[in-house]
Amino acid sequence: MCGIVLLMTGVFSSPKIGAQADSDSRVQALYAQAKSAEANGDSAAAIAKYQAMIAIAPRLASAYNNLGLLYFKNRDY
Repeated sequence: MCGIVLLMTGVFSSPKIGAQADSDSRVQALYAQAKSAEANGDSAAAIAKYQAMIAIAPRLASAYNNLGLLYFKNRDY
């Protein structure tokens, strides 16, 4: 009976799981690129990467935090 309920709720056939995994990997790649750009002194590229992260994952607080820190560092208030 439990398996029937799970199938009826869509737990086993949810397309969001694959989409979420794709967005997670994209966010992780963008984060690595942003940190690399920061380490190389390329604030503009890092800002663009953080903005792309926010477009994919708008609830990701660390992206907003890092973006804000870059704006502050660049005195871009």
